[in-house]
Amino acid sequence: MDGASSPFRAPVVSFDGPDKVTGAARYTFDVSLPGMLHAKVLRSPHPHARIRSIDSKRAEALPGVVAVVTGADAVRLPDPYYGVAIRDQPVVAVDKVRYVGDMVAVVAAVDEETTYRGLTLIDVQYEKLPAVTTIDEALAEGAPLLFDTPVAGEPIRLGDGLISLKEPRPNVLCEFGYTHGDADAVLARSDHVFEDRFHFSRINHFHLEPHVNIARVTGGLIELWSCNQDPFVLRSDIARIFGRPANNIRIHASYVGGGFGGKSFCKMEPLSCYWR
Repeated sequence: MDGASSPFRAPVVSFDGPDKVTGAARYTFDVSLPGMLHAKVLRSPHPHARIRSIDSKRAEALPGVVAVVTGADAVRLPDPYYGVAIRDQPVVAVDKVRYVGDMVAVVAAVDEETTYRGLTLIDVQYEKLPAVTTIDEALAEGAPLLFDTPVAGEPIRLGDGLISLKEPRPNVLCEFGYTHGDADAVLARSDHVFEDRFHFSRINHFHLEPHVNIARVTGGLIELWSCNQDPFVLRSDIARIFGRPANNIRIHASYVGGGFGGKSFCKMEPLSCYWR
């Protein structure tokens, strides 16, 4: 067969390629609904602190602000926690913050400028708590506890020879391990055994499109646009958090503007659905 006419040389065009390179692709950030509110999040400046009080009265009185949501509102939800099998993350901080940037309050207003102004009017009183910033500090005897009581959920079910434990000891959310064969016997008969310790820098997911969520709540129906990578898992999370049947929730899965796992599972989507 002549190489020029070989089917293996035929060009392969990605299904979404033309839309993305021409700018026609529609991402969640491009969605706009009539009368849409804008929401922004107030985040913790402390790595570990107890929330003593939140005064949002001045923010609520600001013209254009429609609602302010805090942990006091979240605890009234049927299940205000989410996570991968083990649900340790509240939709907004309830009693404590556990990292710099933890979500403390949310302001919804008629435009972005007003939401930012509203955030500056919220007064949060914190009681700073000792922070653990390394694994060794967190595992040390007598280390400050990040969670005062056990969290909800169950460990991921695994097969034979695999270990999956929920909160096996303080400051350890889960433990996973597996064995295959007799490692000690293999090492004993090896000609050379090399042991070393490796250190590497922390990494984080970085994507061109930030986390974007838009929701429309009509009666008992929730319609959600999100750049989430797992729309069916997200639907299940929203159903559980709000106590709604899954068939009353519709997820619009737009193009994901880069995810790499960082947009997997539930994130800020519940806050988008909370307002009505």
